[in-house]
Formats: sequence, structure tokens, C-alpha cells
Amino acid sequence: MKLSKILLLAIISTFIHLISFGQNNKDDTIKIVVGEMARNDVYERSYSIGYFGSYSKQLELFEKLKSIATEEQLLKLAEESKSAIVRLYAFQALKEKKTKIPESIARKFTNDNTEVTVLWGCFGDKKTVKALAFKTIIKQQNELLPSQASIEY
Repeated sequence: MKLSKILLLAIISTFIHLISFGQNNKDDTIKIVVGEMARNDVYERSYSIGYFGSYSKQLELFEKLKSIATEEQLLKLAEESKSAIVRLYAFQALKEKKTKIPESIARKFTNDNTEVTVLWGCFGDKKTVKALAFKTIIKQQNELLPSQASIEY
């Protein structure tokens, strides 16, 4: 009887370790993806970039982030990341997942005049985070947050 309890505890302990290892591995992957996005420091809007149509590494990273990050992790990145690029991609992932954006985060994006480099196809430009978040992402989906309806860009 005592041996079966020890065996059961060992199995449970191993199972818990495997579950936490999987989560830690996922968290590490998110950190790597976010770090690389921030280092690239460009907001790419199409899968083919530049005159030669190079594949967009940023959108590949974005798709990876969107697939592995939870809504809570994306909300935290959208609100707290030091990288404007990471904040934008986290915000975009939330919108694509149809997550309700908290008013505090919406307000931050409304007031964020940080300029970022934007690439789409073979074109590039500088845009503010505010303009990209509300003019591009939300209007693209024909959505406006109620308190954002009268914002001018």
C-alpha cells in the first residue's frame, strides 16, 4: 500500500513537471519571438517585402506569436512592451482574435505618437502607433471603439 502511494505521488509529480515544462517552454518561445520582433523594429503589413518580394520575417513572427500567446499575454504585451512594434503586433493579434480591448489599452494607443517604420510590398513610410492601431487595424475591420469614433488622424 505504501509503495503504491509513493508510485502515485511520483507519477503526479512527473505529470506536473511535464505540464510546467511545456508552459515554460511556451513562455520562452514567446520571449524569443517578441525579442526578435523588437530587434527587427519594423511593422510589416504584407508577406512580400521590398523590390524583390522577400518573405516577411515579421509577419512570420506575428503569426507565431498569435498562435502561442494567450489573450492575457497579448494584452500585457500590447500595454506594457517597450517596443512599439511589439505593442502593435500584440494589438493586431488581439483584434484578429476578436478580443475586447480594455479601455485603458485603447486609451494608450489613442495617445501613442511613437513613429515606426512601416513596410508593405515595396513601399515604406513612417506612421504613428496611434494611426496604425486605429486607422489601419480597426477601420480595416470596420470597427471603432465607441470612445474612439471622433478621433482625428
